[in-house]
Amino acid sequence: MEDQKGKSKAASKKLLFQKKFLALWLVGATLAAVIHAREAEALSISSFIKSIFGFANDEVVEKQQDVSEAPQKPFPFLSATPLLALEHAEVEIVDNIALVSTVGPLGNVAEAAESSSSYEISTYTVREGDSLGLIAHSFGVSVNTITWANNIPRGGVLTPGQVLVILPVSGVRHTVRAGDTINSIAKKYDGQPRKIVRGGGPEIIGYYARPLSGGRKTQGIHGYNGVDIANPLGSPVFASAPGTVIVARNSGWNGGYGRYIVVAHPNGTQTLYAHLNGLAITAGASVSRGQTIGFVGSSGKSTGPHLHFEIRGAKNPF
Repeated sequence: MEDQKGKSKAASKKLLFQKKFLALWLVGATLAAVIHAREAEALSISSFIKSIFGFANDEVVEKQQDVSEAPQKPFPFLSATPLLALEHAEVEIVDNIALVSTVGPLGNVAEAAESSSSYEISTYTVREGDSLGLIAHSFGVSVNTITWANNIPRGGVLTPGQVLVILPVSGVRHTVRAGDTINSIAKKYDGQPRKIVRGGGPEIIGYYARPLSGGRKTQGIHGYNGVDIANPLGSPVFASAPGTVIVARNSGWNGGYGRYIVVAHPNGTQTLYAHLNGLAITAGASVSRGQTIGFVGSSGKSTGPHLHFEIRGAKNPF
């Protein structure tokens, strides 16, 4: 009886083994069929691609492999394309810690700074998100240079649409008072005496003609080597020397200048004519000495009709 039970048990185990083997064989056969079908499909797709485009699918895979083998960045979640290289990138890195929008109506602040030369007076229109630090950093000048140039009070904020005048170099203009010395001025601004001595520019005798016929000087050297000359509203303003008009603003506050003109001269200097009532020329025009370029006005930061006249890069003889 026991012998019969043992034989029955052995037969059951054998049957179970056969069933498992059959199941494994079926699974293997199914997988083989699937793999074969996929290979056939891939071959068909590869042939189709090759017939249309002239290259096989494995070439595409090879190119993808080249990308995957590129050196990994320390921060793989960042795009491999620098933001500033993108077509519509509008950011500026400030102090290596922040990204700030820099686009203005005349281009972004970096472009504005790049387009200016060491001889040019630049202007920049403030946009939302701009800061004094960002603009100063982009133009390579100090924050104080911008605040003093545009009459921005301590702690003052920028307003979108505000036009800033940017000096080509970092620095300030100091009106000499009784008792001032080169050393005392240098100490006041934490500067160097030798730089202050040469900061006013060379004296060029006989090069600059008076920009007005008649008139009365109402304020001596101030601002950026400028003087104020009062004359009736609408009096003609003349080019002080021959040159090319590089700025001709016929509207706007323009940093307090109002309507103003800047002429670049062959000797590397510039003359500026501000608070005009109107302009007689446009940017890019060539002018001769004594040519009428505008008319006396009271635009911008002005209390009455007068011409604010500056010479950049040389002493102002007026």
